[in-house]
Formats: sequence, C-alpha cells, structure tokens
Amino acid sequence: MKTVVIALTRGGREMADRIVSGLESCELYEVTGGVVSTIRRLWSHHDGLICIMATGIVVRAIAPLCRDKKTDPCVLVLDEKGQFVISLLSGHLGGGNELARKVAVITGGGGLLGGKHAGAVLEAGATAVLWDINQEACQRTAEELRVTGKGTCFALQVDITDQEA
Repeated sequence: MKTVVIALTRGGREMADRIVSGLESCELYEVTGGVVSTIRRLWSHHDGLICIMATGIVVRAIAPLCRDKKTDPCVLVLDEKGQFVISLLSGHLGGGNELARKVAVITGGGGLLGGKHAGAVLEAGATAVLWDINQEACQRTAEELRVTGKGTCFALQVDITDQEA
C-alpha cells in the first residue's frame, strides 16, 4: 500500500516521522499551498492518506474528492500524540481499518471501539482486560464499565511499541 502522511504541527511531524519509519511504502509529505490543495494533489496517487490534524479539516478537504468506495484511497485521522487513530474513509475495501491497526501499534494509540467491545464482554458476565499505553484513560474506561455491575474489568498499562518489554 502506497501511503503518505500529512501533518500540520511540529508535534504532528514528529509523530509522522515515527509512522513513516514503521510502515513500508510510506512517506512524509509537506503541506504546501494549504491542506485542501495538498490532499487534492495526493488523492489519486496514493492508496492511503494519514492525516495528523483535526478531523473537521480532513472532512472538508476530502468531501469534494470522494467518488467511490472501491477507488477512493483510505483516509486515517489521528491526533499528534497518536492516541486516537480513526479510519475515516475506505475502511473495509480500501484497507483503512487494517492500516489504522498498524498505525495504532506504531503510535501506541488505539481505536475508539475498545470500550464498546469490553462492555459487550462484561454484559455477557465475562472478564474484560483493558490495556493501553495511557494508564489514566484505560483506568477511567474500566471504571465506567465497572458500574454495569456485570463481569470483572481490569485495566493495565501496556506499551506494545516497546519490543524490550
């Protein structure tokens, strides 16, 4: 998959460097002439666009370019800390969901569905083990899930990017 990363801030560019070094066929592209014109230039030449910026910026930039889920590139959006990785466009057919999982491993971030899945596990009366690089957020989610009173929920801090651990 030929992928490009676009970032607006210095922190975003640092995260972009991390992503580029962890993915095959991935390059960092500097924003020139504004986000909309940059994305327009890249749209038909890449299989995936990884945008480290606000979701609203990306939605407005890609809206006039979207044509068909079979041909549009996948588009991911993430924050500059890499905590939240969102497959915004062409998730299934375009490979965005799989790319989001790979990026989340590189950044130590996660998707937004983990808590929902853990809730379903607890609803069934089973034990859920949550893990995240962000201990505070993980603990907060576990506490929110525990109020259901069903099942058992544990929160662990885990950095899956640390290959030594």
